[in-house]
Amino acid sequence: ETLFVYLDGADRAAFSSINGSVGYGSWSEGDETLSLAAGENANNAGEPAIVADTTYIFTFQIVNPVVAQDAPDVAAMVNFGSTAGAANVTLFNHDESALGGYYFTAGDANALKVYAPELFIKSVRQSTPMPGAIN
Repeated sequence: ETLFVYLDGADRAAFSSINGSVGYGSWSEGDETLSLAAGENANNAGEPAIVADTTYIFTFQIVNPVVAQDAPDVAAMVNFGSTAGAANVTLFNHDESALGGYYFTAGDANALKVYAPELFIKSVRQSTPMPGAIN
């Protein structure tokens, strides 16, 4: 299934989804891929809106799953029509260092790592069933 993802940021209009919706990307659930096409240059019809050696900034929201997952690899590649751009570029590296504290282990700082939901039950009880007795 392909979903459309809203892009935000100053350069969102430079990209479009696979069906040409400007400012959107196409998310493929099957292979977990966000696809962006170069938008059309408003000043020169038929020319792409992106230029080589230029930084473009856009954002999109992701939602963590409700089940546990290890930190996924996140990479990007730009395609211009049928010509692939540079090979996949890693967007961020996993942090395998341990955080300080009793509950943390190596890799806990990895982006997009999700733990299984847990429920901690705390209870307060009195040591004697007699009302007014010293516990």
